[in-house]
Amino acid sequence: MRHTIYPRGSPFAGGRGLVVVLLLLASADLFGCEESLAPREHFEMPFTIYGVLSPDLDTQSVRLYVPEDFPTLGAPEPLDVDVTSTDLHTGERWAWRDTVLVEPNGQHEYVFWSTFRAAFDRTYRVEVVRRSDGVTSHAEVRIPPPVTVRIDDQGDALLEVYIEGEDFRALKPEAVYGVDKGGGPSCPLVRFPISYEERERRVEQGWLVTFNMVVDQDHILYRYNGVMYDGVTFCAGRCPSLNLRELELHVLVGDAVWDPPGGVFEAHILAQPQALDNVENGFGFIGGGYRIVEPLFPSREAVEDACFTYVWD
Repeated sequence: MRHTIYPRGSPFAGGRGLVVVLLLLASADLFGCEESLAPREHFEMPFTIYGVLSPDLDTQSVRLYVPEDFPTLGAPEPLDVDVTSTDLHTGERWAWRDTVLVEPNGQHEYVFWSTFRAAFDRTYRVEVVRRSDGVTSHAEVRIPPPVTVRIDDQGDALLEVYIEGEDFRALKPEAVYGVDKGGGPSCPLVRFPISYEERERRVEQGWLVTFNMVVDQDHILYRYNGVMYDGVTFCAGRCPSLNLRELELHVLVGDAVWDPPGGVFEAHILAQPQALDNVENGFGFIGGGYRIVEPLFPSREAVEDACFTYVWD
């Protein structure tokens, strides 16, 4: 196994984990270094593992923690473990390599990674084995199959967006609007997101998000009309209407076990052991998922009901 040490800021230090980045932050509260050297609650489990497998990534990675009764900064030496993943459909197996990230405070973060692209509608087993005694922690991770998106357009500003598929969780949906005020090249397109997180709801065929375009249009005018945004301004200053050039749904599609307590990703809740946990003989969570960006084309009636100018004819 190749062992490498990277400082914070290297490519492996970046956020690759979709929503699981919240879990990584939460795990630092549990097992990272603290100023207090008071002993912690004793944990019998050998490992805590956080990560995600995704068809979006050509390199899969997880972070590995060894529960400690007393907090330490860790060490640059490799952990005494082997990490593997297996495609339970084909039997193909990958051995993972290790990397150590060094935080500004000297904390060592142990990252294990392997170069392969997870496939849709497959289940993978990620396994950590301690070499000295064979103690094992593992998780089985399902990548959801591709989903479909459709809109139910009743000709008004409430646009129902359905995300349909089998056994998945819709996470962090956003409506991303592209607008301008006209006037040619001097008035560039301005794109910005509006979060609909925690407003998705489960329906029979999947998940439903209802975009309230009239509220969103008002929000756009209030915040951005005539105000600098990403280096550009609307040409006409304050005005009652905008051209709607683009509308997209951005959403994370996760496997069904991405189901936090109460349906909310709260770091202080997820920091508790077993709050969101699919690791056998260990703590932590390994999810499976991917991002989608889907263009939406509401009707003229719906666009104009929201006080945008319809320009798609």
